[in-house]
Amino acid sequence: MGGMGREEFVRAQVTVTVTPPSPSITRFAAVPSSISSGQITALDWTTTGGTTASLTYGQFGGEIGSVVLSGSVRTTPTETTLYTLTVAGP
Repeated sequence: MGGMGREEFVRAQVTVTVTPPSPSITRFAAVPSSISSGQITALDWTTTGGTTASLTYGQFGGEIGSVVLSGSVRTTPTETTLYTLTVAGP
């Protein structure tokens, strides 16, 4: 019998880096968007790629606070009010 040959191996490696998606607000609306003072409106939103979300209101950023990434909250403004949804992510 002949001698056993030595096996040769060749390897190559590659690293794939996965970048998490940037946070995005896909929907933010007041329903209804026009009401009389003291009536109820719902702020509805949908986001993607975020890890935290918060709502503020008014020119000086009055705090509603932390909210779920997609959801809704009912509010009863007594004057025209600007609401801001902020979403943060990785």
